[in-house]
Amino acid sequence: MVTRYIFSVINRTPPHLLHEIVLVDDFSDSGELKTLDLEIAKLPKTRHVRLPKRSGLIKARLFGAAKSSGPVMVFLDSHCECNKGWLEPLLFEVYKDRSTVPSPIIDIIEFDNFDYLQANPQVGAFDWSFTFYWQELNQGENKTLPLVAPVMAGGLFAIDRSYFEEIGTYDTEMNIWGGENMEMSFRVWMCGGRLLSLPCSRVGHIFRSAAPYSFPGDQTLILFRNYARAVEVWLDEHKELFYRFVPLARDIDIGDISARVSLRKRLKCKSFNWYLENFLPMLPTEKRLLASGQIMNPKTKQCVDTLGRRRANDTVNHYRCLPKREIGYTNQVWMYSKRYELISLENCLDASVPDPEDMSWKRIALYPCHGLGGNQKWYYSPTQQIIHNESQLCLTVGDPRKAKLFLTKCDGSANQIFTFTNIYQLDDFDDL
Repeated sequence: MVTRYIFSVINRTPPHLLHEIVLVDDFSDSGELKTLDLEIAKLPKTRHVRLPKRSGLIKARLFGAAKSSGPVMVFLDSHCECNKGWLEPLLFEVYKDRSTVPSPIIDIIEFDNFDYLQANPQVGAFDWSFTFYWQELNQGENKTLPLVAPVMAGGLFAIDRSYFEEIGTYDTEMNIWGGENMEMSFRVWMCGGRLLSLPCSRVGHIFRSAAPYSFPGDQTLILFRNYARAVEVWLDEHKELFYRFVPLARDIDIGDISARVSLRKRLKCKSFNWYLENFLPMLPTEKRLLASGQIMNPKTKQCVDTLGRRRANDTVNHYRCLPKREIGYTNQVWMYSKRYELISLENCLDASVPDPEDMSWKRIALYPCHGLGGNQKWYYSPTQQIIHNESQLCLTVGDPRKAKLFLTKCDGSANQIFTFTNIYQLDDFDDL
């Protein structure tokens, strides 16, 4: 795959635009790479550099940047294939504005058979657990225009070398990989740059089910530590929302962040609130919430729970209420917005699909938040009932052994009473 990737760069890039290819080997122990130097020696403009020990993606990229010399750097994963005309749109955006950091649209290469599938133009977004996901946008009539991206995936992007250095490269105290894309995205936007996704630039990427390499330490703790470093530097008063969804990160030693805090001050960066208002207005913050936390039925001591499901139309159940440090707790964290949505990460509680066990009931399920009300609009009454606005039926817990939630006629019974962990303000809901 590595040589296929290199050939795609060489064959699909105008020679006058390609200064060099620097292939970074993060102290790989793969036997397949033993003959790589012999193959690379036959290729033009290609060098292979090797780290003295396993260092992870972040430090490997910084090592490769230091070994390269071109005025514009394009970072790519090695398990990619560049499509025709992939580079020119990226360089054009950097040429127009050196503080622009453009990314290609990332197409899908099937892991099992290497089939190449074209992806719809998308931009990156995230939820309060720092889980990255793709958002499709309405492009309008002109399908070729660059798309404003709130965050980048981080694996594939172009950047002016001097700008990369001016804004602080990567946080060198982050380890291995994970969260560096979020940190760089916040830094670029808040400190005067911009991120774009370019429909005219296409690079295929193999999405693997598991990493083919190992690294020392607990992967989850490494990831949470990286997240927390970004959170403490960039999220301002919104950092508590992250810790609500990732409580384990609160107790991790994140090391010294004073250099990154000083960098933010030196660059005179804007607030995280400015970033949210301009690029992620749908992401709920405490100013946009009426309540949050676990939604508990006091009679059964059970909480509304996604059970880790995140796909559209996945069923929502109830389960014993979990303490913050227990695995699965974040599946019970909900945000009740001023648009009267019950939000779990990027999804909303929805009741639009008939229950296959009883077609007279609506199934309580997840669906991507659309902001239009309808079946995603819920009224939390002064009597602590959660009323589905469209049907005027009440959310109800059933037999705890079946863990099923359903909608029934509101009768004030104990099975229809719910409490939130945090209540910020309750409107009188006169507009319902």
